[in-house]
Amino acid sequence: MKLFPIALVLLGSICIGVASAQNVVTVNVGIKQTLCAQTSVAQANSKRSSLYETLSVYPNPAMESITIAIAETMQAKSLEITISNVLGQTVWSEATEASTDIRKEIIIAFLPQGIYCVRVLFGGVVAMRTVVVQR
Repeated sequence: MKLFPIALVLLGSICIGVASAQNVVTVNVGIKQTLCAQTSVAQANSKRSSLYETLSVYPNPAMESITIAIAETMQAKSLEITISNVLGQTVWSEATEASTDIRKEIIIAFLPQGIYCVRVLFGGVVAMRTVVVQR
C-alpha cells in the first residue's frame, strides 16, 4: 500500500499524517481528529474528490443564510448535512432524501459570529467546507 504525507491547516490548527486510498492515520493539534481524517480522505480518494469539487457553500462569509449546492450525478438515496463549531460540537444537522441536483438553503441567523465546518454526507461520501459567520 502506497502512503503519502498530508499536512493541512484547518481552522487555524494543524493536521498532519499519512494517507492511502483506503484509510488515514492522522496526528493533530487543537482540532477534532475526525475533521482532519475526513478531509484527508476526501482529497485522497477520486470518488470523494468528485463530491469535494462539486460541493459549493455560499455566500462565504455569511450573515443570515447559506446555500449548499451539489452538482453531482452519482446516485444516492440520502443526504446528511451537519454544521459544527470549531470545538467539533454539532450546532445544526439535517438528513433528507437526495436528488441528482441539490440546492439547500440553511438559515444561520441563530449562530454566533465565528468559523464553522459544513459536513456533507452524500451517497456514502463525505466532503467538508469552512464557513465564516459575520454579524
